[in-house]
Amino acid sequence: MSRPTYPTPPSSAPSSSSQAPAQTVQNKLTYNSKGTYDDSQICKSLSIGASGVTVKNKTVKGDLTIQSGVGKSGTVKLENVIVEGKLYVYGGGEIELKDVVAPNMTVQRSSDGFHITATGNTKINNTVLKAHATLEEKRLADDAEGFMRVTLMESTQIWYEVSIKNAVLTEIAVYSPANINLSSNTKVGTAVAAANVHFTGKGQIGTMQVDRVSYSVKPKKIQVKGDYEEPKLGGYPIGTPEPDEGGGGGSHKPSSSSSSSSSSTPTPVKTPVAMPSASVPEAKLKNDNSAE
Repeated sequence: MSRPTYPTPPSSAPSSSSQAPAQTVQNKLTYNSKGTYDDSQICKSLSIGASGVTVKNKTVKGDLTIQSGVGKSGTVKLENVIVEGKLYVYGGGEIELKDVVAPNMTVQRSSDGFHITATGNTKINNTVLKAHATLEEKRLADDAEGFMRVTLMESTQIWYEVSIKNAVLTEIAVYSPANINLSSNTKVGTAVAAANVHFTGKGQIGTMQVDRVSYSVKPKKIQVKGDYEEPKLGGYPIGTPEPDEGGGGGSHKPSSSSSSSSSSTPTPVKTPVAMPSASVPEAKLKNDNSAE
């Protein structure tokens, strides 16, 4: 799957030959005041607790956490940052990742959504969503990979609202009810749907592995695992809880043109895809240290 091509932006990353060989490793960096922090530093962990913070030129050997103290509409920008542990996003509304490399990112909040933008040479291997979110790739370098795999984990949310804009994903796996919009420039290699999910928009899906799913974005190929029906072209009501398996409250599945008096939807008897065990602990980082 090809991405839109843009000129490779200039990078502020120092070359391996020019980087200082014996740079001091800081224990922890904590930024609780608005501002730009652009000293080249290596640290064991990094915490951001305020809106309007821009962090540049950092290598984090452990975890980087954007705390809930940033607020629901706060802004944070990371530029030329390498995170060797995990990137946790608990606060903020607008998060920009420019030239950021991290193997794992977790986005979590009980209400309100995030808009996370990947630009430049950003690469996030695995993104776990436990919140409403928009993930957007914008002006990535030609060889950049942006968001690669996205997983919507099971949670107490009745229905996730997720948008994927201008992105090329290797995989999106859904384990919680969701309404997922794929923009016209979005391509998904494999969509794993192990929960009630409705795909909308004009994006493309290569292969879909389904449990309970409806779609208006028609995939090129559908793989039905286990004793399940093929997905229906149509949509579920959004924002309503899943009915009990006992039959109370009706069904989310779109009704066919004929009466359903004689047959009923079979109850799934086995899970088509194993649920990953991704327990995401809230980072317990002290915010009483000043920025170093």
